[in-house]
Amino acid sequence: MKRANNEPENEKVVRGPHEGFIEDINLNLQMVRKRIASRQLVIRYYKLGTDTKSRTALVYLQNIANPKLIQEADKRIRSISADNVAYLGMVDENLESKSYSPFPQLLTTERPERVVNNLMEGRVA
Repeated sequence: MKRANNEPENEKVVRGPHEGFIEDINLNLQMVRKRIASRQLVIRYYKLGTDTKSRTALVYLQNIANPKLIQEADKRIRSISADNVAYLGMVDENLESKSYSPFPQLLTTERPERVVNNLMEGRVA
């Protein structure tokens, strides 16, 4: 039984869509695709963990995102070597370049529209 993509408990809004990401990567990517109907939307899939084979994806807009940023994110995701990649925190740890920085390097969200806004600004998800 899958959990419904109801409004996230941590990021409630008064206006706008009341749906959020869940554990199903396919449904999450559908929510992004629904908001960005562009051939420039690129989704690269990865399987992480030699035992778990956890699916994750790198998402960006080809015409907007900086190619160096895409290349660096791809390199860091491919460098993750662990038997078990069971939670997002393990991926986050490998993506951060300066873990002691007082400034956030990663944005964590449960809201598809926040991801879409960041993609439109040239970021990767």
